[in-house]
Amino acid sequence: MKIWSIVTPENEVEIEVSKKTLLYKQHYEWKLLTEHINNYFNVRNSTVEIYEDGIPLNKKDWKCFFIPFDVNIQLSKITASSPLKEIQNNITEQLTFSPLYDELQELWEQIDGELEFINQKLKKWRIQSKLNPIDKKAISQFINFQPTLDNKLSPLEVKELLINIILEGNMDKKTLIIVELPELFSTEKELQKFNSIIDQAIDRGYQFMFISNHKLFGIGNYLFKNKIVHSAMLEQIKQKVCNEVPFYCSEKLFEEAKNLFLRLVDNSISEEDLLQLSGNDFGVIITIIHVIMYNLDIDPIQVPQGLEPNLKKFISNLQ
Repeated sequence: MKIWSIVTPENEVEIEVSKKTLLYKQHYEWKLLTEHINNYFNVRNSTVEIYEDGIPLNKKDWKCFFIPFDVNIQLSKITASSPLKEIQNNITEQLTFSPLYDELQELWEQIDGELEFINQKLKKWRIQSKLNPIDKKAISQFINFQPTLDNKLSPLEVKELLINIILEGNMDKKTLIIVELPELFSTEKELQKFNSIIDQAIDRGYQFMFISNHKLFGIGNYLFKNKIVHSAMLEQIKQKVCNEVPFYCSEKLFEEAKNLFLRLVDNSISEEDLLQLSGNDFGVIITIIHVIMYNLDIDPIQVPQGLEPNLKKFISNLQ
């Protein structure tokens, strides 16, 4: 288990990361967070800082690719962090070796000369016009990609295409691939196939981060009552919680309470469902959950009817 602290001038956020990290459900906060992570790795003067278990992450050791939900746009508008950027650069390089490129340069200079007449008119404002050069950078901006006419790709197939392009390149650095909402317009069977591609890439050392409503995609980070919650965070406060409850809290009891709390956090059960559960340990488990929420500074759930008076009094003193 690893913790990433993503620090911006505005705030600091902690998430649990693994080879396959899940930011669960569609939340604007996740969108902002992944933009910050992508900026850290790909924007030269980024104000974002990332720490792994308290140690600064060296961005020079990493590559980061961001594959958004509207990924089709990335075929026609190539960003600096796009997997297609290297292919675009290679095409540009080949085109500039063509004799036609030299002819284009000469023609462009002639067209630039045609501006002389216009510049005579601009003299009264003490300005002149000039064409930008047709250099490699300019040529590359004219190169985009699209599916062949007989091969229309679904959003998930475009994501697969970009991931396969990444996997075909040299893995000379640690590589993080951020994927946004792969389940959009996808069937369960397609997602299973996509997930198998991801697992094969992970076996080769690649690391993934998903914004998704599907629990297929890794270790979960959840937003609950405006607070990020994950399993590693609960492990961090485990000893503190066990020391604060008014009874002996065994490993088994804490694990049961933790798992039940995470089910509440990820909406597997509602608060109403939770309060209607029963069992010999229900009272102490509910108390542990209250202490967990108290330590995480999360608004508590209701106290269930029939809870032992001593536990009820203990919980009320937490407020």
